[in-house]
Amino acid sequence: MKVLFVHQNFPGQFGGLVDRLIAEDVAVAAIGARDFHHDRIRYLRYGSPMVQQSNDLSIDDASGRLRRASAVAAQARLLQRDGFEPDLMIVHSGWGEALYLRDIFPRARLVCYC
Repeated sequence: MKVLFVHQNFPGQFGGLVDRLIAEDVAVAAIGARDFHHDRIRYLRYGSPMVQQSNDLSIDDASGRLRRASAVAAQARLLQRDGFEPDLMIVHSGWGEALYLRDIFPRARLVCYC
């Protein structure tokens, strides 16, 4: 089994689950926005999106979420190019990061958890 985690502050609330999966020899990859290193996790970092302020909170919020989604999608494509095809994707739902993941990994199950 292969599991992909996506969390801006990985491992965030998924730390205990990640440890358990690794103990069970599950292949784990993760995409996040902060520095992280673990010998048994393939981790890719995405940069913080630059959002030009429009003075409209709705537009600024949506723009930030779309930019995060695009940045995560770029890293997911790198995983895919390297042969990592997750069976399961576990994603924090609050920041827009999961928006394009089903397009990249259509066969993977997607679990959104906040």
